[in-house]
Amino acid sequence: MQNPNNVRGDTNSFNHKTIDFLHKLTQKAIMPKDRPVVEFYAAGEDRLGANKLYGMVLCTQSMIGCDICLESAIKELSKCCGGKQGARVFVGTSCNLRYELYPFLSK
Repeated sequence: MQNPNNVRGDTNSFNHKTIDFLHKLTQKAIMPKDRPVVEFYAAGEDRLGANKLYGMVLCTQSMIGCDICLESAIKELSKCCGGKQGARVFVGTSCNLRYELYPFLSK
């Protein structure tokens, strides 16, 4: 599922930064630093020029191989949604990720 709007400017740079950002969120989701348990979830934002990029990654609690599932979702993202202002990718019911140029999660 993708945002119908295209990114303005350098789409290659946008795609690269988006994928890097989602990799960072994946690591945060599977390797807790200051949390006692792995939550299999991470969300955040990153500056992208004049814009902010918002992202979220999520695996089911019983998910073994969360990192592999999310890597698969990131690869799918680069196939379907390059240059889009936002997208969401589901890998079955095991994991999903989303990014947008607007905040989509409530605090």
